Order: sequence, then C-alpha cells, then structure tokens
Amino acid sequence: MNEKKSVKFLTVVWGQEYIKRFCALSLPSFLAPGNIPALAEAIDLEVVIMTKQGDIEFFKRDQAFERLKKICAVRFVPIDDLVTKGYYGITLTLAYARPIIALGEDMLNHHFLFMNADFILADKSLKSLLKHIFDDRSILLAPSYRAITEELEPKLVKLVDPACSTLSVQPRAMVKMAMKHPHRTTIAKTFRQNIISSTNPNQFFWQVDNNTLLGRYFLSFMLCIKPERTIKTVNCFCDYSLIPELAPSGDEVMMGDSDDFFMLELQSRGQETEMLRPGRLRTREIALSLTEWTTPEHRRASAYDVVFHSEDIPDNIKQAKAEANNTISNIHKQLGDPQSHQNHYYWASGLIYWRKELINNGISTLPKELATPPFNLRAEYFHFIHRMATTLRWYRARTRQYFTVKYWSNKLSSLFHTAEDGTGFLLKAKHLQAIRSMATTLKWYVARARRYFLAKHWSNKLLSQLQTAADGKELLIIGDGKQARNLIDITSPAKICSIREYIYYSRYASRHNRRFDMIVYSATSIDKQVVIELQEMLGFLEKDGELHLICDSFGGPVISNQEMADAFSLIVEVFGDHLYDYKLELLDSRSLYYNARVRNRIKRIILLPLFYAISVVENYFSDLDDPTASGRYPVAFHLSIKPPKA
Repeated sequence: MNEKKSVKFLTVVWGQEYIKRFCALSLPSFLAPGNIPALAEAIDLEVVIMTKQGDIEFFKRDQAFERLKKICAVRFVPIDDLVTKGYYGITLTLAYARPIIALGEDMLNHHFLFMNADFILADKSLKSLLKHIFDDRSILLAPSYRAITEELEPKLVKLVDPACSTLSVQPRAMVKMAMKHPHRTTIAKTFRQNIISSTNPNQFFWQVDNNTLLGRYFLSFMLCIKPERTIKTVNCFCDYSLIPELAPSGDEVMMGDSDDFFMLELQSRGQETEMLRPGRLRTREIALSLTEWTTPEHRRASAYDVVFHSEDIPDNIKQAKAEANNTISNIHKQLGDPQSHQNHYYWASGLIYWRKELINNGISTLPKELATPPFNLRAEYFHFIHRMATTLRWYRARTRQYFTVKYWSNKLSSLFHTAEDGTGFLLKAKHLQAIRSMATTLKWYVARARRYFLAKHWSNKLLSQLQTAADGKELLIIGDGKQARNLIDITSPAKICSIREYIYYSRYASRHNRRFDMIVYSATSIDKQVVIELQEMLGFLEKDGELHLICDSFGGPVISNQEMADAFSLIVEVFGDHLYDYKLELLDSRSLYYNARVRNRIKRIILLPLFYAISVVENYFSDLDDPTASGRYPVAFHLSIKPPKA
C-alpha cells in the first residue's frame, strides 16, 4: 500500500475575541463533512494552529475544537514574539513560516495548506484538493469572495449545527448568500458598472447574470504549496514570497470553479472604504496602481478565469471571458516592469514600524524566521519624512500651546490690574468676547466661500447637462434640492410636474396612470429609502424613458467618504440583481476628495519634504470648517438610469 500523503493544515489566530469568532464560524465550516473530515480520511493530516501561549486555553474550552481533536492531530505553535499592535501582514507571514522552517529538509516531504482565520469554506471545498495533492502539484491558488460581515454573519451563525459544531453549506447555496451581500470593495472592482471604483484594485469582476460572476485575480491566496526547495527565512509577505521561494517552477493550478472550491471572506462594511471613489475603473489608472506592487507571480495569476455561480454556468460566459481577457491584456500592455518580491517596498516599509513595535513590547531579538532586510532607500526615506513630519507636528502643537497660554496669561494679568473696582476688566472681557465671536463668524464665512465657488461651478455644469437631456421631453421633477428648483425655473411649465414629496406623486401616478419621458430626482443626500424610491420611479417612465438622480452637497451638508461609498453601494445593491440589464451611467462626479488625491500624488513624486512642511503649516488653520480635515467632502454627481428594454 502506498504511503499516505502528508499535509500540514496551517492557520493563525490570537486574541480571545478573534478566537471566539474563529470557533463560531470558520472552524465549524472547516469541520463540514467534505472539508477536514474528508482530508483526514484520505491523507495524513495535522492541523497546526499558531497562536499566543496564553490563548491556548481559549481553544480547549470550545466544543468545535474538541471535535477537531477527534478527527486529526492538532498542534499549537506559540508566536508571542511575533505579535505586535498593527502590521498584521508581517506577523501572519512569520507565523506561517515558523512551522515550515522548523521542519528543515523534511519540509520537502509535506504539503502545506494555508487557511486564514477569517475564511469560511463551503462544504466539499477541501475534498476537491485531494486530486491535486495526489498529483503532487506544487501550487494551488484560490480566490476568496468578500462579503459584508454585519449582513451575512448572523445568517451563517444560524446555520451552524450546535450538536456537532458544524457549518455545512453547499457551494451554490453559499455563493447565493454571498452574492446578495457583496462588500463595497467587491462592487468597486466590478466592470460593467461605472458607479463606484477602487483606487487600489487587485481583483476584477464581470457580472454575467443574476447568478454568475466572473473574476480575474492579481492577488490570490496561496492555498497549498508542496515545497520544491527548502527555505530558512522569509523576505516578504506570504502572498508575495512563499510561492517563488518554495516552488519556483510555477507548477500551479487555480481553483477557478466555485462548485469545486468556494472560500468566503467576511469583512466589516467600512473596511477599505477610504480606497473607494465614484466613477468607472479605467485601465490606465489600474495599470499605474498595479505597477507599484505586482510581482511576476501576481501577473501570472491574473491569467486564470474564476467563476462564482449559484446555478449552472450560462452559455454567455464565453462573451464575458473574452471581455475579461481583452481587459486584462490591455492592462498588461500598460504595466511597467514587475516588482521583485525580495525586500519589496511594502515589506521593507512595514518592517521598520513592526520592529519598533517589537522593541516597545520589550522584545529586542528579531525572530530567526525573518531574513535580515537589506537597506531599502525608498522605505528609509519615507520613514524619515514621516518621522520628521510627526516631530514637527509635536513641536508645533507644543509651541502653539505655549504662546497661547503665555499670551492669555499676560492679557488677563493686565486686565485684572486695569481698575481696582474690576469694572475695567469686565468692560474689556466683553470686548474680547465680541472679538472672538467676530473671528468665529469670519472663519465660518471663509469656509463657506471656499465651497461656494466650487458649488457654483459644478451646479451650473450639472444644470446644463439636465437642460440638454430634458429638451422637448415630458418631464417630472421630484425633490426640493437646489437643482430641482433651478430646473423648474428654466423649463417650460407645460412640460413639467414638480412635486416636493415622492409619496404624493406615487398616489397621483397610480390614480391617473401618468407616464413621463424623463424623471429628475434631486437630493442633497442619499439613503436607502431614496434608492428604493428611485427603483419604483422606473415604473412611471415611458418605454424609452430616463431617470436622472442629481445629488449636490456642495451648497449643503458635506458627506464623508464612508457615506459617499454607502450611497453608491446602496444604488448598486438595490439594482444589483439586474445591474447588467439597467444602464447605470455616472455622467459626472466631482468632489474635494479629488483635490486631496492629486495633492497626495504630487507628494509621492516630488518635493515631499516641502509638501509635508506645507501640510504642517496648513494644520495651523485646522480650526476652520474645512471638510477635508475630517475626511468629509462636498460631492456633486449626476447619475442616469435607464430601465431594461422589454
């Protein structure tokens, strides 16, 4: 009888809260009949958990962990000397490397299966790996689908069988659940919509139909590796370095069909929201972003098609694959030279701060798994600039505080000695209060003036677009926003029906069966109720009618980047099941956020110290009502929605 293949199942988790979440969902999904139990029957399986020494007791109290021990061998590897506050990627990489490197030459005789603690597997996902393990494949790549924790986690918890601590959900059922709650970043990386995009794209999707999504991944997960050579240290993040260091041949397979393997990644709603912006994904911007960090292995992985589907794969998948291939090919043509994984800039930059955190924790010795990093000029330069800026801000704050205290101390001291009966002091105090009130009012007007000129420019532009679109059409305007009022003033009264509240028109339309060529909905903010009303308004359009959403907060309240992302995500969420049918087109969008992005890009390219100095000076005026200082930006956008043809 042939000797069983040996597989080490590696996972990293520490901290009572994270262990509790791991044991509540991730571990039960690993214990589904077609996952760890199926592997344990066919191969020699050992589960290796990297955690802090003091956290081991938390596992031993959990029912799911007790069941795991009955299925296969389980071993803990302490990582107390690797855990810091922040810089999770470095800790994760060194933790994964520790049990591999400890085997020495024997690592060549094992397959290493990696599994992050926040992944949730559909049933039979791990069983599908057996064929490739028996074939001694060196590399198995896997995609993950990101969904919103707050929406999906409660539903999954209800599906856990408490009797056996198992979460057994079939692949298509889990895909269906996940696609109903896509994460904002997943939506932002989807082509065939131009509503929202990401400034840091590493995966791309094409909606094929209601039940099918096609993906291409530059950054995929190194699911399983059979080492071709030994390593003694690591020199970059695990998803950058482990494949080229352990298996340089590139003998790899992508688990590209969700029926065979589906891995769900739950992230909070606000995760990476700062990377979202309105508008479409543009290949030139994508190429610039990818050039900054992608290695040859990342670019090679982008050639594999990944299909997520909750029903049979439709025939039109061929057209979607052709479109994806053309898009990825165009991106590759615009890419610069690939980055080396060795001492990658991201790794070198993170190490500087990670090592400082180790020292703060009282650990002066670096772990033996960490390769001694060579000098990285770029990382050291940015670290120096950041440190200089931090120091300048500290001294600025202290200096400002010192002189402020000194000024008012002297002022009050002189006031108290103005008159023996104190009347002089009271008189001057009133004057000072008036001056402070005037200064506050002046600051308010300065901030509003800054926004006024932006508002005037973009409001006029949006209004001009609406005039062109509305020319000669039977028009309905809903809302009390500024654009609605302006459009009413310039449009022929014979062709307009203006109603402030949507609910009144809903009753009116149902009573008179009225239809319009064009509906304009004007608002200064977007919430779910507004988006639901938008969907209902499509029923009030003529056959070839258009629905236009105008949101202009330049002259009104500012919104945060999070709120802006939520607004666009709500639109996609409500129209999501038919997103490929509707023609949703973002005709125009402007925000102070873009000014910040341009400034940051200039900082990154030239005159960095000067711009940091300027930013320090700007902070002196942070008391002004500057929306960008708190991550809140006035926004104006014009969205056109056309219903599908019957």
